[in-house]
Amino acid sequence: MLPVVHENIGYSLQREIPEDDHVYLLEQMDRIYETNPCIARFIDNYAIETDDPVGAALCGVMIYRLLESQAEAEELNDLLKYDPDE
Repeated sequence: MLPVVHENIGYSLQREIPEDDHVYLLEQMDRIYETNPCIARFIDNYAIETDDPVGAALCGVMIYRLLESQAEAEELNDLLKYDPDE
């Protein structure tokens, strides 16, 4: 099941993206190809079919990063026995 992404995850992720999002995009796609090649191929294949392949790929990467970051936060919260909703 996919995690529900909390708003604070989005805020921290926005700060992660540098001005040169092309470099960020390439680095993230390389990382996703290593860890989850099916998703990376899907992002690539979909992006090349659009009028804005960089924007479409960046959107795919950002959604992946949101889910990944939320899953990492939940794993850490479980480890620390922390409930962010309390």
